[in-house]
Amino acid sequence: MCHEEIEHRKLAAGGRNAVEAGRTAICLVGAARRFELTGPSIVRNVLAQYPQADLFLSPMGIQGLLQYFNLVQGCMDLIKSHESRENFTYDWIVRTRVDGFWAGPLEPSSFIPNTYVIPEGSRHGGLNDSLGIGKRDISAMALSRLSTPDNLVAAGYSGLNSETAFLTQMKLGQVSTQEHSFQFCIMSDRRYSFPPSQYTTPVASLDIHGPLNGAKCRPCRDPYVGQEADEIWAKLDTNRGWVEWRNGALGLCNATSEWEKDWGEVFDVMVGPIAAAERKRVAAMSVEECVSDLGVFMGKTAQWKSPDPVHICQLGLAKRTIVQSISS
Repeated sequence: MCHEEIEHRKLAAGGRNAVEAGRTAICLVGAARRFELTGPSIVRNVLAQYPQADLFLSPMGIQGLLQYFNLVQGCMDLIKSHESRENFTYDWIVRTRVDGFWAGPLEPSSFIPNTYVIPEGSRHGGLNDSLGIGKRDISAMALSRLSTPDNLVAAGYSGLNSETAFLTQMKLGQVSTQEHSFQFCIMSDRRYSFPPSQYTTPVASLDIHGPLNGAKCRPCRDPYVGQEADEIWAKLDTNRGWVEWRNGALGLCNATSEWEKDWGEVFDVMVGPIAAAERKRVAAMSVEECVSDLGVFMGKTAQWKSPDPVHICQLGLAKRTIVQSISS
């Protein structure tokens, strides 16, 4: 039995305690879309599962693929800076998105030595890049996205999207990858044509009974389910590697319009009492309470590369007021 397999079996046997025996960095990247919903789920199902881990935050500024690569690589830069100051190196790095809603915990079985673990599905011809877990050296290779374009061009590649660039990057770096199932999805306010055409992005219903692995999602009343949903999924481009949908496993939302006016009630029914209670608490939150909560969140971070909590709360709660006035 090789050393890597022995270590993986120890991790599997020891579970969360075995992971916590090493140092773990958890980095959140991207825009805080629907953070009032995603934030509590990340705290509960990711951060609280590994309380000894250090948190890093790298928020989105401008849009675009290069900016996304900059965010991902910026995550590694923050970690390196902290390591240098504190004179140690992390054993594990988890990179996920701020706009990801977690319906279940991040399991210790996803920590595998010498392998970069990613979600199943949503491959778009390459590798799903909405989440990644790996040892520090492998993660450093996986998170070096900003230097990817030049390296790929030098190797003769062009015209790649984020997922195919990621796949090629990992192949060139000879990094082993493995797909796992994860109970999280990416909250989306974007509008998409429906029913989705062969190359259009589908939006899954948040009524989660299985792993969504980073698929786009939203709460919606009367989602398309069962055979009706299966017939729509079957028409989509299989090369994109969508999440498992067969036998009615995944419902679909008609995302041609904004979220429904009563989306909060729909969300509460779909996600269960804990997440529903968190949403209601945030919906009634004052700026002072928001700042206090963000202060606790900020206290968990090793580095906070983000606006001041007061500014975040004033901006976020102002937007909430506008949305509520429109919906009423």
